[in-house]
Amino acid sequence: MARQRFADSLWITGDLSSDLASTLGRKYDLIVCSEVIEHLPNHQTVIGNLCSLLNDDGCLIITTQAGRIHKTELSVGHLKHFTIGETEQFLRHLGLSVLESIAWGWPGMTAIKYAANLNSDVTIRALGSGTYGILAKAINHVAYLFSYLLSLPNTKWGPQLLVLATKPTSHRR
Repeated sequence: MARQRFADSLWITGDLSSDLASTLGRKYDLIVCSEVIEHLPNHQTVIGNLCSLLNDDGCLIITTQAGRIHKTELSVGHLKHFTIGETEQFLRHLGLSVLESIAWGWPGMTAIKYAANLNSDVTIRALGSGTYGILAKAINHVAYLFSYLLSLPNTKWGPQLLVLATKPTSHRR
């Protein structure tokens, strides 16, 4: 569907835990890994593979989840939530320089996560089916607007992490 909708873009499907550098045969200036690593038992291998695909001075953007793993998140396959500190430490261990890290979404997104888990079974049935009706779409849009308007930009309690790192040129390592 993405290939049809965005025909001018390059779309690659594959196993992120495999040796991507030899499979793809090229490197990239920017790699975005958004809302993926919290679902993977081998997240360290995957991030290492993505780093091997970066050109010198290339950037890696990771977004992922932090804090408690709620039942609704378990239902969609979350295995681990991260902290900024452990994410930064791992990226530095891989030889990257961390340029920016933020934890976003407190208190708005945090409140929505707890509210959705007051009756997680209802939330999972209503919003976890993959097919949204008009009411579910409206609830989802209002919830995200609420979380956006009521969330502070960078607090240690934010449940949403965003990390920007760069691969230094060979002579700076």
